Amino acid sequence: MITRLSAAAAVAFVLALLWSLPAFSHTIFDELHYAEVLKVTLEFDLRQIRDDAELREYQTAVLRYQDREGTEREWLLEVKARGKFRLENCDFPPLRLKFSKEELERRGYDEHNKLKLVTHCLDDRAYGRDYVLREYLTYRFLNELTPNSYRVQLVQITYQDSEKKSRQLVRWGFILEDTDELAERIGGEECDCYGLHFDQLPAENAATLQLFQFMIGNADWDLPSLRNV
Repeated sequence: MITRLSAAAAVAFVLALLWSLPAFSHTIFDELHYAEVLKVTLEFDLRQIRDDAELREYQTAVLRYQDREGTEREWLLEVKARGKFRLENCDFPPLRLKFSKEELERRGYDEHNKLKLVTHCLDDRAYGRDYVLREYLTYRFLNELTPNSYRVQLVQITYQDSEKKSRQLVRWGFILEDTDELAERIGGEECDCYGLHFDQLPAENAATLQLFQFMIGNADWDLPSLRNV
């Protein structure tokens, strides 16, 4: 289940298939999207995010990293658990990061203020790492086929507990471009396109979709129902 193409990637396909002219922006994702592996520290209440994950309530967090010039950067933001299957089945939930729009504007960034963080899911370090890297590569495969797809940034994350400084986790994850940002970048819009058929798609886009499913070994997919695409 974890290794299948996520629903987020399905939305990317719909946007890519309906794309027009790209737009330019400078966003917080652009700021973070520059290294093969970006090392970041995310500080928040680790116990609360695990114990109260199903409440999906935001809590205050601090993000630290070095930018492309090597300058230390720090952001005060909010973080909460997200997801459906993984929220119920993972040892550590996937996260949503929400930046302050006012702070983004003050620092000269566009207003796209939400990012998804795909986490390690399993406490077992080896399995958690492998699942993250395999899913990350799925998105990167699609990037190689078309620029009209979600951008991703691989990160090595130090999760620092804000309530107990001696408690921390170092794990792999990746940051996923927000759907609204993707739509703006490719000049598209998000839609719930159930019932879409191949004859409604440009031939090149239909071929890209089929090639991608073949590349990731996904034989159980269906376009009209958006199953596993």
